[in-house]
Amino acid sequence: MNDFYIRNKETAKKIIEVYKKCGTCSECILHIPEGWMCTYQYDKAVEYLKKHEGEN
Repeated sequence: MNDFYIRNKETAKKIIEVYKKCGTCSECILHIPEGWMCTYQYDKAVEYLKKHEGEN
């Protein structure tokens, strides 16, 4: 699998928002054909925001 990249804070925040509302994988927008698990995307989003804290 290729690496998963988050390109900006808005994307990271949206991933976290969607993850917290998640209920059924088949209906979740984080469930993608590339196979990235929503928990992995959530972890990467949190990591991204921590890394870029204080940036505009």
